[in-house]
Formats: sequence, structure tokens, C-alpha cells
Amino acid sequence: MTFELTPQIIDWMVANTDVSSQSTGAQPVLQVLEVREMKPASSGSPPRWTMQLSDGTSSARGVVAAQIVEKVHNQELSKFSVIKLTNWMINNLKGKLMIIVVGCEYVGNPGHQIGSPQPVRELGAGAPAPAPAPAHGGYGQPAGGPGGYGQPVGGPGGYGQSADFGAQPQKFQKTGSGPTARLDPTVRIMPIKNLNPYQNRWTIKARVTSKSDIRRFHNARGEGKLFSFDLLDEQSGEIRVTAFGEQVDKHFDTVQVGSIYRLSKASLKPAKKQFNHLNNDYEISLERDSVVELCPNEDGAAIPEISFNFKPIASLADVPAGDVVDVVGVVEAAMPATQITRRDGSPADKRSMTIKDSSGASIELTLWGKFVETPGGQIEADVSSGARPVVAIKAVRVGDFNGKNLSTIGSSNILLNPENEPAAQALRVWYDQGGSAAAATALSGAGGRMGASGTGKGRCDLAMLQEERYGTNVPGGRAEFVTVNAIVNFIRSENMMYAACPQLRNGRPCNKKVTPNDETEGSYYCEACQAACTPCWRYILGLSIADHTGLQWVTAFQESAVGLLGVEAGDLRVLEQEDPDRHAAALRAASFQKLRFKLKCKLDEYQGEQKQRVEVFSADPVDWVKDAKEYIEFIRRAEAGEKVFLGPTPPGGQGAGRGSLGGSGGGRYSAGAGGYGGAPAAGGGGMYGGGGGGYGAPQAQTYGQPAGVGAGMGNPLW
Repeated sequence: MTFELTPQIIDWMVANTDVSSQSTGAQPVLQVLEVREMKPASSGSPPRWTMQLSDGTSSARGVVAAQIVEKVHNQELSKFSVIKLTNWMINNLKGKLMIIVVGCEYVGNPGHQIGSPQPVRELGAGAPAPAPAPAHGGYGQPAGGPGGYGQPVGGPGGYGQSADFGAQPQKFQKTGSGPTARLDPTVRIMPIKNLNPYQNRWTIKARVTSKSDIRRFHNARGEGKLFSFDLLDEQSGEIRVTAFGEQVDKHFDTVQVGSIYRLSKASLKPAKKQFNHLNNDYEISLERDSVVELCPNEDGAAIPEISFNFKPIASLADVPAGDVVDVVGVVEAAMPATQITRRDGSPADKRSMTIKDSSGASIELTLWGKFVETPGGQIEADVSSGARPVVAIKAVRVGDFNGKNLSTIGSSNILLNPENEPAAQALRVWYDQGGSAAAATALSGAGGRMGASGTGKGRCDLAMLQEERYGTNVPGGRAEFVTVNAIVNFIRSENMMYAACPQLRNGRPCNKKVTPNDETEGSYYCEACQAACTPCWRYILGLSIADHTGLQWVTAFQESAVGLLGVEAGDLRVLEQEDPDRHAAALRAASFQKLRFKLKCKLDEYQGEQKQRVEVFSADPVDWVKDAKEYIEFIRRAEAGEKVFLGPTPPGGQGAGRGSLGGSGGGRYSAGAGGYGGAPAAGGGGMYGGGGGGYGAPQAQTYGQPAGVGAGMGNPLW
């Protein structure tokens, strides 16, 4: 095989340092003479690579962008490799030419050096003499043909005005994917997707699609504050921008969702993926000299309002918890707004609803904060009136608590009945033309309590719980739930709580265990967040419960433990340190109560030994009237020779609803189709059943982003 390099292209780059693949369309063919690993900029930073590139006559230094590092590992970028640069730009590093390679294609490897290349001269040392016209306008292309660089500007792929590479640097017209329109014609607008840390200067123009509230934090250096906003440009590139300290005061009021800005003189850093869900390896940090300049909206008419990457609901069954996704679905059920208490004691509003799409699945979506009323209130009103609105949601977090579920985060965006989103319109047509009656697998149950990973159990006693070993023989390691009336027999007072990290990660508290910080007295350090913090205290409470058949050790975590003890972990810790008598009294007061426990049973493995693990999901006072009616039913069953306590009940919506969850058939607590199952049956009777779905509010509406408050547990069904 014969390898032909693009002749004298490197000398031409020296004379035209403002060119790139975006501005010219050129895809030169070069040879890699050497690949070398660079010293990391800081400890823990990913490795970076440089290479020496040759056109057969001259050679220059190249940098491997993060997007193509895998080509170093798979040997596509290795000594003597021949590559075609598909995405590249030029940088001036201390007077020397540097070719930033963002994208390339492997051509082959001749196993030897082609030509006798000499290192390129320093930039600014004088233009080279004009070179003769090249024999080939690009790899495999004759001079003057498509893809060549000897054509006038405006020709297919042309990036020069003549075949003379040594000519004066040119100003290029926009071709295809070139720079976007700009206010100042002397400023080159860089596409977001082409940003990389090796560039000295760049300017981007983009629309703000979301903006966070100001968040405050505490670390070893003291108190601080930050806010962030997400940008979207004409080529659908997205990136997050973060401002700290004084930059918050300078830019927070200036930046508005929906407006278009030109941003420059900022720094580019690797994205912190634990906090940043955007599809970009980098994020921008504003500095003292950063410029954020408002542009007229008409100047950015080509920049979309929002960009989606929808995932089918059925595919979410395989998406790891914590991932952030975009979804579109028809709202089939909407619950009233409720209020819960956050871990720090502050109230938080939430609203749960069920959405369904054409993939044959439904899932619970929880709206938090501002979303609860806008658009949550409108959605509930539409559903109550018989309509079934379509919602398109950007950036919702996947959870796996008792099945898959979705929660809004600080950077979420919701479109209600979007008219300009093809996927939403297609879903509308599908639903109205028969999709409303299509079967759907429930990935999560109503209120988030039941679902694909939690097989419902009815009432049982403790002996039955132990004999049947609930939770230990379920496929996929899923949990099983049972309800037991029992007395709190004993509360273990040792190791009742732990110091937890209160800092937000992806819009929700971290809650990982923290360790004392030796450098600062009273301060703790979180390994997960890599930051110092002032901890909050969370329960991990061990207790035994008893009924007339036996005794069972269980564990109660934060929410259920607070319900049992009636006091927050931090307050109880203060009592333990300052008033041991009141601390002991608080534990005694919680003992010997008869409560209705909902228990989560699951198989646990510790040091190679498998055993049944039982956790308190909820603990509520016994409703004696309801309890008496249940016992009457138990007596009736016993007299009739029936099984007193029901066995496993199929997950909602998947079978006959004989027990308290009720599926597609009738059941004690299910009113016809729908019942309390996972996906409500459209057109049938039952708790969530309804007639045919209407279109809902036709006007597409967009709603801003609430502060992320974390996922809640939903409304109890038991």
C-alpha cells in the first residue's frame, strides 16, 4: 500500500495560524513520528499525550485531545502511523506551532518514516517562500477536486485562495460547520465541541438553558459560594459554566435562562462528573477577567432553545442509579402535592406522577421544589379533567429505590405539551391512536413504594417472616416487603448514628460517612466529595421487635428511625453528651410501643456468609379500627380453611390483585383495573383508571429549575 501525505501542509499552517478544520473543511494526511506521554498537570489528573507529526517535508508538535486518547491505547496513534485529521486546530505555544488533534482516522502504518521531515520554524520568523502547487489536494484527491485545498474559498472543502501555501494569511468565509455569526467580525466564535485546555484564547456564543441557585459551602479554606449555568450553542454542543466567590456577585443577575451570551477569557477544566451530567469532558470556570456579554436574540436565531437526548422508559431498567437522563412520556396519573422534612429539618414539597411511553413501560416521576406547582399543578388539573398531557424532561436522575424511578434535579427542564419536539408529537399520536390501552410494565409502583425490584407481601407474623425467609429467594436480588404488628422490645444504644457528609452531589446530599479532619479541629473530611465539611448526624439504629410468635432484629435508618424515636440524630447526640438521663429517657419512651412495621427483607452477604437482612421501611401507630377489621377477615379465612396470611402478591399491573396491592384483576384494595398497581390502566375503573386521554393544554410551556432537594420515598401505600 502506498501512503501519500498532504505535502507542505505544515508550512502552510505556520503562515495561517488562525485556521482549523471547522473554518476550512481540510482533512490533511500526516504521519506520526513519535508519541510521548506528558507529565500530569496535577496529582490525579488523567494522562495527556503529545506526538510529532510530519507531512514528509516538515514536522510539528501535535497534542492528542481527550476525545481520542483511546487511539493511543489501541495503537492507532503510534510510531509511523499515517492518520487523516478530521477535526483539528492550530495553537501558538510560546512561538511554536502546535496542532491540536480532536478527531482523526487511522489510514495505516508503513513501518518506516516517509520523507526527510525537518522541524518547523518558529512562528513569526518570517513567511516561507511560496511553494509549488501540490500534486494532490488531499489524501487520494487530485488537485482542484473536492476535498482539495488549492481551490478558491467557497469551493468544496477549499481552504486557500491559491495553491501557494506561503501566501499571506487569509480570512475565510463560513463553510458548512464554520464559525457562527458574531457581533464583532474580528472575533472568531469557537464551537463548544471544539474547546480543549490547549487553547490560549477562545470565544463561544451560546444560549443559557438552565441556571442554578446560589449555593454556599464550607471547606478547609472557609466559607464559599457558587452558582452554575448550562450553555447550548448552534451545533448543539453543551457545557457547564461555574462561578465562585466574587464572580457570583458579578454574573448571577446578568445570566438569564433563554438569553444568548458571548463568553471569553475563562478557564477550561476537566468536568467533575459527580456533579455534571452534560455530555462534555470539560467545564468552564469564570475568572476575574472573564467576559460574559449579552447578545441580541436575533443574532442567535439558529441556536436551539433546548437539546434533548431521549431514552425510552423501558431502557431505564438497565440504567444505573444516579445517572441523569432525558425522557418524554404521557402522564397517566398525578398525585396531590405533599410535603416532607429534609434531613436538615427544612420542609420540601414534592409531587409524584406516572408517565408512560411507546416502549411498553411506565415509571414514577417525582417533581421537587418549584416544579411541584409549575408545572405540577397544571399537570394534576389536566389529569383530573381526563386529559393525559405529554411532558418532555431534560435532566432527571434515575433512582432504584424499590424499582426504578425518576426525580428532578437543580438543572432539570420540563416542557409541557411541546409542539416543536418531534418525539413528543409522535408520542401524542401514538397514545391517542391506541397507545392509551397498550400494556405497560411498571418499572416503579405508585408513590415509589413498590415496583420492579420490590415484590409485595401482605400481613404476616415474625415467625412466618423467618420461616419463609422472605427476601432471600427472589430472582435478581430484589427485596420483598411485609407488614407486621409488633412491639419495640429493645433499642441498642451503641453506634446508633454516624457522621455524614451534607454536601450536595448531583443535587442531593452525599450522606457518605466522613472522618475527622486532623488539620482542622471539629472539621471532617469526605472521601467521596474530596472536601472538608461540617457533618450532619444520621441514624443507623439497631433494635429488636417482638410479637406473639417470636423476636426479630431489624435496622432502622434515618427517616424510619426519626419516626420511631421522635428526635433527630444530632439532637439525640447532644443529649448523650450533655444529659445522659434525658438520652436514656428518650430511648425508654420509644420502647414497648406497638407499631405497624413495614419491613424490607433482602438477601445480604457478609464475609462470604449469606443471611436475611431486615430493615424498617416505616413504623406507624396501629390503626385499631382498621386492625380489628383485618383480624375479622383473618378469622373468617381460618374458619373457612383458607390461608390466613396471603402469599406473594404480583407486582402492580402484572397479575390478579388478590392481596392489598391489586393488579389488573379485582382485589380487596383494588377497584377494578388500575387499582394500586404500577402503571394505571387507561379506560378502566379503579384508583387511577380513567377514560381516554385528551390532549391537555396545547400551549407548550417551559419551566425553570428548582434547587435540587434529593429523592424522597413517596406516598405510603400500606
